Amino acid sequence: MELQFYIITPLLYKRFFTKGNVNQKLIILILIFMSINLWFYQYRLDYRDLLVYKIVGVTFAPYFYMFLVGIFCQKNFDLLYQYFSGKGLALFSLYLTYTYILYSQYHATLGNGIGPWLFFPLACMVFSLAYTRVNLSRNLLKHQDISYGLYIYHMPVVNTLIFLAADWRFSNEWVTVAIILFSTIFLATFSWFAIEKPSLNLKKKAFFPVE
Repeated sequence: MELQFYIITPLLYKRFFTKGNVNQKLIILILIFMSINLWFYQYRLDYRDLLVYKIVGVTFAPYFYMFLVGIFCQKNFDLLYQYFSGKGLALFSLYLTYTYILYSQYHATLGNGIGPWLFFPLACMVFSLAYTRVNLSRNLLKHQDISYGLYIYHMPVVNTLIFLAADWRFSNEWVTVAIILFSTIFLATFSWFAIEKPSLNLKKKAFFPVE
């Protein structure tokens, strides 16, 4: 499914989002694909055995509006930066409270089935966190960027634990979370120093040289 995003997103970007009224196009497409997402999860119990439903489930369609929101943020960066920069910790606290209320009181779906009512605030919070205390990660990691490794390796770690769950019995969920965090950070760090950083150093010209 991720290959669909990597192939389709650049093509759509070049075709629709480089000229003209970009925001209008983005809003229309976001609404269209958000509607697909709502249909997909709203009627999953009714239509899950239908072939068309199964096909939609293995395509980018239910989740593509999230990528489009990312493009919207890129196209409107200055405006969003003005409103959200430096407010990450406050928005993080508000989002946790908001999510807890929706989950505990209204049984909101989390995980891959996260609805727009949780995703849009999440996008705002992530944007704000990215531009709050911007030097913190640089000072802590000393320009060692393990973010891509965290993205790549977290699901293999999770799936491995799920596969082993029948044979392994952890004392509680927090132990499982700790194992996932430690394993993912370890793999991401190893990947950065063994694969990503040496590969980036092979580039003859880079916008942000690796130190």
